[in-house]
Amino acid sequence: MDEDTRRKLPPRWPKSEYDKLCDELGGPADIGFALKTLDFRSYCGEYPLGKVLPILLRFANENSARRHWPWAAMAIGLYKFESNEWKKYADEPSPKQIRELLVQIERGARDLRSGLADLEELSNRLPDPSSPLRRPHLAWLDEFIWQKIAGQISKEVSTDEATTLNVLTKKPAFFKDLVRAEAAAKLAAKRTDAGLLERERSQSNRALQSFVFRCDTIWKSMTGRTPTANRVVKAYPDFVIFVRTLAKVGNAPVPSRDQVLTSLRNTRTRD
Repeated sequence: MDEDTRRKLPPRWPKSEYDKLCDELGGPADIGFALKTLDFRSYCGEYPLGKVLPILLRFANENSARRHWPWAAMAIGLYKFESNEWKKYADEPSPKQIRELLVQIERGARDLRSGLADLEELSNRLPDPSSPLRRPHLAWLDEFIWQKIAGQISKEVSTDEATTLNVLTKKPAFFKDLVRAEAAAKLAAKRTDAGLLERERSQSNRALQSFVFRCDTIWKSMTGRTPTANRVVKAYPDFVIFVRTLAKVGNAPVPSRDQVLTSLRNTRTRD
């Protein structure tokens, strides 16, 4: 290859640990989930081999540990994300509050439709001699709102013929949408099933169930052993150590043995 050709080639970036894994061992282990749709690369970048491999090597040989590293990295990343997300969900409404929300939607659609109709009617009344600018201003406000509903992005009212035509087209359709929304919310409130909305008492860490399920799958594939959290000889069985250590890598909540045990039981009940 001559020097000119070499200069034109894009720079060669060093292969990542994930690229090396794919080249040397054919990629992540097959643990029963589709590989093509999963984004291992970002998780492996966030939780590199050097951080995760020492944990896996405690329970498996090097090749198996390396091939399960992408799965472990993904489990850590998802656990951290889901733990943070669940912290935002402290306001989960009761069945009664859900029904009230639907009533609010019904009422809101009705009030919006009524308010728009009232403003239009007021703007179309005969001129008021006691306030000559009252009707023009009401008409401007009405048109301003409708132009925004129709998608006109401007702080002023456009007098363009195309814009006016667009508003005239969108107005009846929007009113119909509000009527449908009101009717749908009213029907939805009647069909609300409180039993389906009731929430069972769960562990304080609601992200843990999914994390333990993923760790369960990885563990069985990597070690060939059935995971257990029951206290045998030592305080923390191997699987509990595995779960807790992965959680520490992600700076996510570290579960107790009892929490892992409960999650394992729930996982098996669900299966």
